[in-house]
This record gives sequence, structure tokens and C-alpha cells, in this order.
Amino acid sequence: MTTLTFKELIANPPAMQQTSATLPDGRKYELYKLPMGALLRVAELSKIALDKKEELPIKIYGGIAAQAVLGRPPKEKEVDQFIDVMGSDTIAHIYRQAISFSQLGVEAIEEAKKD
Repeated sequence: MTTLTFKELIANPPAMQQTSATLPDGRKYELYKLPMGALLRVAELSKIALDKKEELPIKIYGGIAAQAVLGRPPKEKEVDQFIDVMGSDTIAHIYRQAISFSQLGVEAIEEAKKD
């Protein structure tokens, strides 16, 4: 087995872990873990929003939720499509699931559901 260089690893990172999640209406969908870069971006933007006493724009929530469903960074057009067809409650649900799954993993989420 060959050892990957940094450049090779960045060019072809390991696939993000995925799980099945359930929408509020009971339908299942694929949910991918978010990369650290996305989580750091959410943390930075959330801090800025808190400092300004504002909410994050729906475009941020929609972008993170779309990335979690796609398993890759969405194109701007895909974010717009996602926002155009999904209700704010569905976007918020997917966003929360994505953050939880990415930070805790599926095992911790299943344990939390039991409480």
C-alpha cells in the first residue's frame, strides 16, 4: 500500500461518513458528515451573528443543509434551489441534524433520542 502525500490526500479526500435521517414528515434522506471547514465556518458566522444580536441568514442555513444532503459543497444555484423548494422548518431540521451528526456521530445521536 502506498502512502498518500498531502497533495494527493487533499485532491482526493476520504468519503464523508453518511447516515439515514428522517424528515419531520417521516420520509428518510441521506445525510453526510460536514467537513471541519464547514463546521468552523458555521462557528465563526454564528459568533458574528451573536455579537451583532442577529440571526444567521437563511442562505447560510440552506447552504449547510444542502451540503449535508449532497455530500459536497453545493453550487450557489443548488443552494438557491434548495431554499426555493424547502420550507424553513425543513431547512432548520436538516441543518440541526447535519451539525449534530458531524460533531457527535450517529451513535451519540441515537443515544440522545433515547432520553
